[in-house]
Amino acid sequence: MRNFKFIFVIAISATAVGLGHTLALRDYLYWRYSWFDMPVHFFGGMLVALTFFFMVRFFTRHSLTLRTHRLYIWGTVLSSLLVGFFWEAFEWQAGLTVMNERTAVDTSGDIFMNMAGAALAFLVYKFIYKEDSYVR
Repeated sequence: MRNFKFIFVIAISATAVGLGHTLALRDYLYWRYSWFDMPVHFFGGMLVALTFFFMVRFFTRHSLTLRTHRLYIWGTVLSSLLVGFFWEAFEWQAGLTVMNERTAVDTSGDIFMNMAGAALAFLVYKFIYKEDSYVR
């Protein structure tokens, strides 16, 4: 039952990212509202972290113990950072980002939102699998 709840949360995050991104592209929301990419980055970071948790748990059958706690935290941070940096590089390479004085601030905000989404994903993971966790 816990796996179903977790997969449901992953599906909700994927839907939020997909729907938000599709609507933003269709209605030019990224260009109309400079803040609109923030929720998409938040749910994107959450989706990446949730997928990381699911893969580690599914393929290794590890629970969140003191031994694996650091693996989950570092995996969450690194996976969200890597995907966030690669996405920003993709935007720049595709010509979607114009280099100006605001680019660094926008990119930093995007990466921060990725990490905030990943932090929420970690809390969701701990809540759903609380019986397996050493942290109650």
